[in-house]
Formats: sequence, C-alpha cells, structure tokens
Amino acid sequence: MDSALTLLTSLLLPHPIPTTTLTSSPLTLLPCPNVTTHTTSTTTLLGSLGLTTLGSTTNAWDLTLGTLSWQNQQDGSIPMIMYDVTTSNTTPPNSSPSPYSPDTIYPSKHGYKPYAFNTSLTPSSTVSTVDHGYNASKGILAQPLHAWVCAENYWRGEKNKDDAVRLSGTFPMLYDYHGHIFDYRLGDGEAEPFTIIHPFESTIPLNNPFWSHALKEVIEDMNEKGWVPDPKVPDDVKGMDEFPDDEDVYNAALYMLSCMSGPDVDYDVDKYIESCNVGWRMMDVGWLGILGRSGVALREIEVIGKENNIEMGGKGVEDVMDSWLSLTTSLINSLYDPSTSSFRSKVITNKGTTTADVGVASDFYALAGWYSGVRGSSYYIEDGKVDKGMRDGMVMKLLNDGDLTEGSFR
Repeated sequence: MDSALTLLTSLLLPHPIPTTTLTSSPLTLLPCPNVTTHTTSTTTLLGSLGLTTLGSTTNAWDLTLGTLSWQNQQDGSIPMIMYDVTTSNTTPPNSSPSPYSPDTIYPSKHGYKPYAFNTSLTPSSTVSTVDHGYNASKGILAQPLHAWVCAENYWRGEKNKDDAVRLSGTFPMLYDYHGHIFDYRLGDGEAEPFTIIHPFESTIPLNNPFWSHALKEVIEDMNEKGWVPDPKVPDDVKGMDEFPDDEDVYNAALYMLSCMSGPDVDYDVDKYIESCNVGWRMMDVGWLGILGRSGVALREIEVIGKENNIEMGGKGVEDVMDSWLSLTTSLINSLYDPSTSSFRSKVITNKGTTTADVGVASDFYALAGWYSGVRGSSYYIEDGKVDKGMRDGMVMKLLNDGDLTEGSFR
C-alpha cells in the first residue's frame, strides 16, 4: 500500500487540469425556502437518478448539475449540506432563527457556535453565473456519489451526442472533487489515510449502535473536559428517529463541530487532526466503496467523452485516475477481515488505529468499489481487481447467516 501511496502522490501533485467546460447554465432546484431550508447532496443525487429512471432526464440533469454548482472553486470540495440563505419564509416574526434545520438532526445555517456548521462558504459556481444565495456545510464533505450518478444518468438516458456533451461537461468538477479527496484525505503518503472526519459524513446513520464504539475516545475526551451543548439540544431534535439512543454520540458529534468551526482550525484538516478532540477520523468502508465505484464512473465519463471526440485532458489525467483506482482497490482490500468474511472500518485517533468490532450494512458498498468494467466500448479497465475469495466469502456469509442484525453486522 505504501508504494501505491507514493505513486499516487507523485502523480497527483500537481493535478493535470482538464479543459472541458459546460455549455449551459442550469439552475439549482433545491433548497427552496418555501419547502425546505436545506438539502443534502446524497438526497439530491438520488432524486436525480430517480427522475432519470422515470424518463425526466432534463430535470434529472438540473438536479445533478445544481449539486455540482455547490463546489468550492478554491479546493474542489463539495459540501454535504446546502442551506438557503433566506430567512423570511422560515423564521417566525420577532423570533431568533433556530440553530437546527427543521425536521432534521443537523445544525442549521443559524447554528450558533460553539457547534455550528461554518456556513461562511458561498461557492462560486462553475455551472452557473447566477448567485443562488446558498451557504454550505463547510468542511463536511458530500458522499462521493456524483460521478456514479452522472454516468448512470447518461446510461439510462438517450445516450446521444447531446447527452455525451452534457456528461463530459461534468468531468472537470468531478475530477477536482476526487482530487480533493485524494489530496486531503487519502494521498499524502505519510499519515494513515482516512475518508471521513465527522460522523455526519458517514454512510452509517448516527442512530446505529456502531457509533458508541467508534466515537468512544471522543466521548471520553468530551466527558473529561465537561463539555456540554450550549444551547441545549431541543426535545424535538431528540425525538427524531435519526437521533441516537446514546445521547453522548450526538453530543460528541456537536463537540467535534465545536472545535472544527473554531477560528484556530476553521475546518483545516491538518489543524483539526493536530488539535481537535483526539483528532478523530475514520476509514469508512461504505464511503470508500462509493468512492471506488465513482472512480470507475469517472474513468467511464472520460472514455465516453473521447469516443464523442471531446477533449478530456489527455494521458496525464488518465494516469491520475488509474492511480486513484489502484489505490482505492488496495485500501478496500486492506479493510477485509478474513476471520469474519467481512469488511471493517478503521477508527483513527492520535492515540492509534483500531478496527471496528462490529460491521454494518453499508460495508457491502465495498463490493461496488470492486466493480471492474467500464462500459465505454473502446476502453476496459484490466480485470483482476476483485479478490474472488474475499468477494465469495462475504457473499456466502450473508447467504448462510441470513441475518445482519446480530453477530457481525448491525
């Protein structure tokens, strides 16, 4: 794995920059102050996929491209949550804005420090010159579904020249987001790689018992320092299905945000690891599996562009993407536990690294990350990425046990 990291670093810095641009400027459809004050990247992308399946391709692309318009042009990151900046339709007269988004467990754009999302980031869009008036959950990254959904929208659509041009136009933004992930979280070649720095980023719901184990050191640190949420978490938030049974888990998530959003850190990953709450981060199996499948989709998009005589960046870009795929596969393989025939996330703190003692349903996303074929007719990623013994062992465990709620999985 070390050699793969070294190779990746040499190829990544600096990134070759593709020159493809979009030919249209779609509007972001969500959030809308009359309907919701926020939307998440994952929800919007899955909505896009649903619209394509129903045949509403134009609206599907509007949602997808609108989500990409959230991208931070300075570093390529894409935030998990986007907030509408309008308050007139969401805040009762003569009252203070709520520090929580309605009907969610997430702090709102009005969340007051010490545990607010820092929503000062207003992305300058690459897909529209329109000022959408949105703020983002700075530092809390979206699950990297974007390339996967873009490719699926193409394959489920008309697959004509216009679709190919539109798909190719997403490539620079998708490439930059993957570059951000590999630069800032997976690819420095020195520190242990990780995918997430906060449980809100995870594929694992916060109400899963997994988090009582995974956040143990953060909870201990929080309790030792006597930190409590101020203002208190409202009862309506505690009553939501997504709220964990172990309230310490939710408080720990706020505790982490309180340090991340502070002026001395401001969501800088290196500063966070150095000074915040034991420097918690995690190699999330599900998140990594999604990244792997989206990495294949990104290569797929590049192939489709080339087959339609669209400039996609050349061999330098291809080499970087292939190195990303190689590293992702190596990392997925490294998370396989032969004793349980399953994949296990790794929790990393400044005290060391531990393997999660329980599995979760989203660990099966690792199988998606092993996907080895590219559907563009002129290119095929070399087979052999999948360790057949690992794959068959995991699938057979599922078939034989037939129960993911007890034992190894939750």
